[in-house]
Amino acid sequence: MTFMVMSFTPSPRTNEDLLGKWLYEIQDYKVIIEFKQDGSYAVDMNLEDDITNVTGNYQINNQELILEDVSGENACIGDIGKYTYKVEGDKLMLTVVSDDCSGRKGMMSSVPHAKKVK
Repeated sequence: MTFMVMSFTPSPRTNEDLLGKWLYEIQDYKVIIEFKQDGSYAVDMNLEDDITNVTGNYQINNQELILEDVSGENACIGDIGKYTYKVEGDKLMLTVVSDDCSGRKGMMSSVPHAKKVK
């Protein structure tokens, strides 16, 4: 049996509207995902502990956002997530195209949008 691992380097080409910190509020649970200019992202799943739970790289292909976790206690290393995205003002809306990471897929699709935070 042969396994193929896909990996990519961060894409410096980004949509400026996507950059920054986005807050997902799922009932009383709050998650911050930050998209950085260098093509990386960081996820903080507990805003009180100051620990980054997942880091990864992202690429943008037209309006498709491609995510690959690279480290962290909650990372889905090897699972590529693909989402269509739309930014309207301070709202980020993601729609799952494909993602084998159940935690990431569940968080991204559990609320209609994330809100931009400063």
